Amino acid sequence: MKKQQIYLSTIDENAAELARQQGFGLEIAEYYTAWNMDQYFEETDASVQRKLQNIASCLLHAPFNELFPCAVDEKARELAACRYRQAIDLAEGYGSHKIVIHGGYTPWFYHPAWYVSQSIAFWKDF
Repeated sequence: MKKQQIYLSTIDENAAELARQQGFGLEIAEYYTAWNMDQYFEETDASVQRKLQNIASCLLHAPFNELFPCAVDEKARELAACRYRQAIDLAEGYGSHKIVIHGGYTPWFYHPAWYVSQSIAFWKDF
């Protein structure tokens, strides 16, 4: 495995420095909570820009809090799509060609058959 295929998450405050030292990629985790794309964007973006200095490759972790692409509620699915599109735009802005998006499966909320059918519909449309 190439070092550039290993991504250290910025959840760890030392990830960026270690990634620089070892030649690893960096996973931008700051946006897994969507409010960092909105009311805290300026501070978050400045922090991410600093962390990405001299990093060869990165990927972005999309928000997942309260996002359910398999939701029964159409408005909930619309919110998930909106947030995922925002994350894709951010990823492009940071030069990332990869993004992590969680599917939103919560076993105590969704019957597996419902989840699968709703997810297929969501991702095909998305």
